[in-house]
Amino acid sequence: MSEHTRFEELVLPHLDAGYNLARWLTRDVNDAEDVVQDACVRALKYMRRKGKAYIAVRPSALAEFVAKIDRWMVGTVWTTRCSNYFRAANGRVVTQWPRSARSFWGMTRRFEPTDFSFQDPAVSDADAGIAGAAPGLGTQPR
Repeated sequence: MSEHTRFEELVLPHLDAGYNLARWLTRDVNDAEDVVQDACVRALKYMRRKGKAYIAVRPSALAEFVAKIDRWMVGTVWTTRCSNYFRAANGRVVTQWPRSARSFWGMTRRFEPTDFSFQDPAVSDADAGIAGAAPGLGTQPR
């Protein structure tokens, strides 16, 4: 599979969501573009080095990230008793990053492979020719 095809399959379907998150967190168009580009390059370089063909954020990593943001929001102006347009219908603030753009950059500047799954759920270990392997623990890159 060519690098261009891999990029189209792995990155393009998620590019808008990644940009929207980065834009929300950094509150700056240029910073958001830089964050997304850097994250994509780091992930793709890691995948090339390790011979991986699939990537997905682990649900536990996403939940941990959201919980950390929620903890940081406690006591901020957005979560005090005043009502504001930053709150979703369920009362949760989902439009504000409670830290600086620099802190976001610091949190995202390194690619953390443990936050991701590289086993394609559509391809079982048996299909990949790895008989008896536990799910997600294949030893041969596709």
